[in-house]
Amino acid sequence: MPYTVICANPPCQDKEPTNTNEDKKCRRCNAQLLLHERFYITQVLGSGSFGKTYFGVDILQKDNKGQPLSVVIKMFYSKFKSAKARSLFKLEAEQLKNLNHFSIPKYYDDFIQEGRQFIIEERVWGDDLKNIVKNKGVFTEDECIEFLSQLEPVLKYIHREGVIHRDIKPDNIIRRDVDGLYVVIDFGASYLREIESMEEDEGGSLRLPTYLGNDAFGGTVIGTPGYIAPEVMEHVRTHKCDYYSLGATSIFLVTGIEPNKIRNGIHFWQELEQAQKLSYEFKTDIQQMIEIDPSARKLSLTCVEKWRKSHAVTPKSTEFAPSDLMNSISKLINTFTKQSTPVQGAIVAAIVILLFLFIQFLKESPGLAFLIIGVVAAVAYFFVFKKKE
Repeated sequence: MPYTVICANPPCQDKEPTNTNEDKKCRRCNAQLLLHERFYITQVLGSGSFGKTYFGVDILQKDNKGQPLSVVIKMFYSKFKSAKARSLFKLEAEQLKNLNHFSIPKYYDDFIQEGRQFIIEERVWGDDLKNIVKNKGVFTEDECIEFLSQLEPVLKYIHREGVIHRDIKPDNIIRRDVDGLYVVIDFGASYLREIESMEEDEGGSLRLPTYLGNDAFGGTVIGTPGYIAPEVMEHVRTHKCDYYSLGATSIFLVTGIEPNKIRNGIHFWQELEQAQKLSYEFKTDIQQMIEIDPSARKLSLTCVEKWRKSHAVTPKSTEFAPSDLMNSISKLINTFTKQSTPVQGAIVAAIVILLFLFIQFLKESPGLAFLIIGVVAAVAYFFVFKKKE
């Protein structure tokens, strides 16, 4: 069935769409409508300084209803052809390729077509926090603590992967319809460092060093007023700038007021009428996330730990990465193939690879995953090798 398709050429988007998926080229400018031989743009979502974001479909993948899979398409303006602009484009692509977490959109593809750069991501069905507060009202203290209990491990995960998001705000967090979990989107402003450059602090936790320097577009500070940490204005980037933004987001959730509109500044948010009913402990935890001095900023929240205990909730694991499992698989295969014929080794390798695909659904229980690996490996060893003896 035909459906409306939008041309990727920005001037065409200012007019009423006339194209459908049955057209190969735009009826106005003759540009290719099918991107990378598989993606159509179907709706303009928003625009920024460096590009536009769209909803679209992937005609080579189907959803659970048999329809083309809905995706998010990000396009960078063609006028940004400098090396710095290209680095920003590649940056978000690399972030999404390497991050594997249930609260981060999946990466699908990135490419350049007709001089324009595109990134394709998973479409997360749900509403962002800004719209939720606008339509349903502010969060209760308990609702905000539950929100923090989900976001805390997500931030710790991306920081351990060497990524600083740098634009945490209500617009960039979606509550997913299917399971009610919060998803962090838009890694276009994020900052990447190789994991090898990270150090350990005295407690054994990974610590990101401080980075000084310009951002991708000639020193432009990337972030949102009210949510951006003070040190970022001076081009100082650490993972603790995300703590500040999360604290500012929490203030918005419980007050409904943008942090940059609070009289006398964000650090006086506790004087707001909306904050009077909140507990001292909760306000103290939020305050420590928005400390001006990054060294005094914390993400270990007392209110979150108490909430988890009272609700018998344990944080979902963010320490488990596909690389950990692949290393274990590699060791298993090496061990078995050294003692086997090529055919036996191939059988074991096939079993373990199939097991790996299955375990992708068990990422939240890594202990169970490795237990299953051990059991299957033992069974495979018995039937393939012992029976041969």
